[in-house]
Amino acid sequence: MTKESLDNPKAGPAAAKVENTGPREANNGLSSPSYDTADRDHVDGALRGSEERLRLALEIGGLASWDWHIASGKVVWNDRHFLQQGYAVGEVLPSYQAWLDRLHPDDRDETVALIEAARDGRSTFHHEFRALWPDGSIHWRAARGRFFYDESGAPVRMIGVAEDITEQKLAVQ
Repeated sequence: MTKESLDNPKAGPAAAKVENTGPREANNGLSSPSYDTADRDHVDGALRGSEERLRLALEIGGLASWDWHIASGKVVWNDRHFLQQGYAVGEVLPSYQAWLDRLHPDDRDETVALIEAARDGRSTFHHEFRALWPDGSIHWRAARGRFFYDESGAPVRMIGVAEDITEQKLAVQ
C-alpha cells in the first residue's frame, strides 16, 4: 500500500495498491516480478482485519450497506440491505432499480433528487425515507452515502449505509 493512499481519505477505497518492487533475476536467468512476501502478508493480514472490523461494526450497528459502481450499474448489498428492503437475501440481483422498486412512491422524487444533489454538490447524502414491502407494510430507513469521483470529476461510486428506524418513527406517532 502506498503511504499516500493510507493518509489521504479523499483518495477513496480504490486508491490502495500493492506495488511491484521490480524485476529480480531468477535462478534460471529470467527476469520475473518479485514481491516482498513479508510486506504482502502484512498487507493481506491488515486487509482481513479491516474487513472483519467493518463487518462486525455493520452487524452490531444493525446497518445495511451498499456499494454502487455507477458506470457498470453493479451494486453490492450486505445481507441486511436485502432484509431492510423487504427482500429475502439473494432474492434479487442488487441494483439501483431493485432499491427504487421498494422505495415508497410518495418518497421517490424527493429521495432521488437528494441523491442527485449530493452527487452534484459533492456532499454527503443523508435522508429518511420509507420502503414499501410486498405485504403492504411500510418500513422507515435512515440512509447516509458518499460519492467518489474519478480524476476528471465524474462520479464513479456511491457507498453508504442505512438503518431501519421504523420503531423510532412509530414511537413518536
